[in-house]
Amino acid sequence: MLTIEKLIEDELFIQCPLVPADSFVSYCKERDLSIDREDLELYEKLGVFYPIARVEFPRYTEKIEYVENRTAFRSLGILREGEVWEGDTREDYGHFLWEKNLAKEFHSEGLLWAPMEREFTSWNNFYDKELMERRIESYYSIFQIFPLYMITSSLSMKISLASWTTYDKEAIDKFVNQLSDVSSSVLEVFNKGESLPNEISLTCQIISNRYHPKTRSDRRTINISYPSHYHDWSWRAYCRKWDAKEELTKMGVNEERIKKYQEAMSMHARCCDPIADWYDLVQFISVDKKNQLQGSALLAQSFYAMELMLRLFYKELSGQELSEDISTEAEWKEKVFGEGIPKSNMLFLEYLTNLFHLNPRPKLILVVEGSSEYQQVPRLAEELGYSFDRLGIRIELLEGIGNFKSEKLERFIDHYHSLQTIVYLILDNENNANQFKNKILRKKSRCPDVNRYITNEDYIFLWDTCFEFDNFSDIEIADALCSIFDDKHCFAESEIAGCRNAFGRQKDPIAVLTLNKTGVCLNKPLLAGKLIDNLISGLDAEFVKGKPKRKLVEKIIEIVKLASRNYQPWSYDLWKKNQKSGFLGKIAE
Repeated sequence: MLTIEKLIEDELFIQCPLVPADSFVSYCKERDLSIDREDLELYEKLGVFYPIARVEFPRYTEKIEYVENRTAFRSLGILREGEVWEGDTREDYGHFLWEKNLAKEFHSEGLLWAPMEREFTSWNNFYDKELMERRIESYYSIFQIFPLYMITSSLSMKISLASWTTYDKEAIDKFVNQLSDVSSSVLEVFNKGESLPNEISLTCQIISNRYHPKTRSDRRTINISYPSHYHDWSWRAYCRKWDAKEELTKMGVNEERIKKYQEAMSMHARCCDPIADWYDLVQFISVDKKNQLQGSALLAQSFYAMELMLRLFYKELSGQELSEDISTEAEWKEKVFGEGIPKSNMLFLEYLTNLFHLNPRPKLILVVEGSSEYQQVPRLAEELGYSFDRLGIRIELLEGIGNFKSEKLERFIDHYHSLQTIVYLILDNENNANQFKNKILRKKSRCPDVNRYITNEDYIFLWDTCFEFDNFSDIEIADALCSIFDDKHCFAESEIAGCRNAFGRQKDPIAVLTLNKTGVCLNKPLLAGKLIDNLISGLDAEFVKGKPKRKLVEKIIEIVKLASRNYQPWSYDLWKKNQKSGFLGKIAE
């Protein structure tokens, strides 16, 4: 299936270069496979697991010149055969990298070969003790972690040492003999690497240049990386020339075999994955973050990558889509989330994050008219034990209804209601606020697939007058004004009563009174802060038999309940049902 000649000629190592034994051991250990070089050597000796390639580094003599009292040296080049040199020299080994021309040269010189094709040699011979250098290196494919996983799983078992104390020597000997027989049977299956797991690993290496970049993805972008000496190699150009059917013919297998490979990888990935229930969500996580998983969770990601490569290969061969999860029906996601939804990254992620309660979109947007409410309503809510941020409530500032065009607000409400975020308005009862409200309530939604008005009457609240007069008494407002001016200017309860009576006939009567009396413009957010300070200081008295006395506190509790009960839809059917329920806007006739 994969020969050294094919590996080199087709450069099947650009996207996934073969790695030396130590790197392969580290790769496996990161994925909860406890192996070392000695294990790799033993498996090779037993004929069950081989490196794909082995390289002997050429030894050479280097001309040198010692410097700094012979504590360092400067290289003067390689001593060529027949060259006369009377200076100092040193022995060393050359280097190797996976590049086509260099690999062909090593192979033609007999310095690069497939270990499976030669007799086993002890790895002790691979190290030059005199020069303390490794003279022969074994190279593995990262995809060989799958057959190695199968081998170690088949040849490993947990034994309770405590239970052994209950057995006599005859029973123990019998058990050991049984283990020996089982071990021999397993080794026979894996002998010479002729096994399904080995075929899968080699197939993945063969198709890695074409499909591996698509596995390094968050389902929105892919990461293409390759050795620096292949800087002029183009993955997209490679893909355009790729012929899946021709490659399958070269491999000597059929489409059904590829399907069998994919099914095996799907099953083993799910079985070893401790976070398999979060599979769909993890697929949207960045590659860097997925690489930070540990143990069997990281192993599963490697298996998922192999499964995806095989699935993509099969689709290109047959035009048919295989299920990434063979343990369930292929169409189950569409049945749950809605037709076409799993293939739409944005919608699928939207519903997934709703399902896992991870969607950061607010459940309710509170729109207030002035800076006073904008600053103080969330503050008072926090004191009442309701964090707007944690409850998914966002507050927006309208900045005076008289300066706001209803068309903008209509589009704003309709957009967020189509996303099932409630938009709740609190307005002062001035500047024709009632007309403004009625105009919005008459507007129909522009959202496709729904037949409703953009909002409900319950989501537009008008104070009887304004924030200050509806929620605070004349004496409370007067005291707050006095505290702002440090009692240099005293405000009487009767003066505030006059302002209350003038509301609607005079623009902001409290501001007018303050300017006339002090010559200073009123800082309304500061006034609101003083009022809320006083309210908070006596918060326990704000409730009578558990019910709030002030409209403001009552309104905050109502908004909190709305937000907490606004469960976000995790399927298209639920979204459509909610849109047509009247919850977000009265149904249009």
